[in-house]
Amino acid sequence: MGDTFNLGSLAVDGLNKNKVDYYGFEEDDGHWAFCDENGNVTDHSDYAKITDSSESTGQNILTATAPGTQFIKWVLNNDVVSSKKYTALKEVGYASNDNVELPMVRINITDKPFRGTVILEGDYTGYVDEDPVSLPQNGLKVTMKNLIDQEESRPVTWEAKQLKNIDVTETGDVTFTKPGTYMVRVYVGSGSNLINSNWVEIKALDKKQPASLEISDDNDPKLLAEHVYSGTTESLDLSKLTVKGQDQYGNPWSYQPDDITWNVNGSDLQGADFDVNGAGTYTICAKAGELTSNKL
Repeated sequence: MGDTFNLGSLAVDGLNKNKVDYYGFEEDDGHWAFCDENGNVTDHSDYAKITDSSESTGQNILTATAPGTQFIKWVLNNDVVSSKKYTALKEVGYASNDNVELPMVRINITDKPFRGTVILEGDYTGYVDEDPVSLPQNGLKVTMKNLIDQEESRPVTWEAKQLKNIDVTETGDVTFTKPGTYMVRVYVGSGSNLINSNWVEIKALDKKQPASLEISDDNDPKLLAEHVYSGTTESLDLSKLTVKGQDQYGNPWSYQPDDITWNVNGSDLQGADFDVNGAGTYTICAKAGELTSNKL
């Protein structure tokens, strides 16, 4: 990728129906154009570009811009077609880009092999049974330097040293099934052009579990303010109270409504609605599994 190729070095010959040189054929009467694998001419390429000409030779230059497969096709110039310079088979008349066989070339474009060093640095601590996490976006950095100590950017492939309890995708997404210390690295190229980075240690901790439960009344006005019992039952929706939690590592833990059982004066409620049907003092708390919150 990045290499240039003089399209003028591709020889084009004109042949008649007997496969004999067509008298008077001039290669400059046509030019090379991008096309798809079926020969349909296109006005652009995702993998290369063709400059107008080389100042020294007057010939077009193809420059590779991205890895991939590109087809090019030699076609007659518009003025040559309109001038009816070449005759084709009797039944089709004069030669055009639609009625004569035109040459096509397939060009395979690849990255130049990287030469230099690949350095992986940083640290990462994850948790068992979590969703995949991107290592390159969460603490690990890849630096590539060529032989003259200039940094380069190339696609790399990630891998883990261990075969069990860790999964690392080629793009660096990691998951764990067991706590422990693991080693990861990246590499670029393949075969004789393979270059590995150093190994870097990452850690996996036990699966996150809820470790605390706290409730508060952050409503305005307060949901649990003093009420004067009027003899009519009043229903309070306790799900409007704020519920917070943390896991065993001090990270915020999000409880879902179905995780919470509300308790009033030692009795669990069925749902979050508490019916106040008499004067008195009520103590409210929340439960989630084996955890019990503070009391309000």
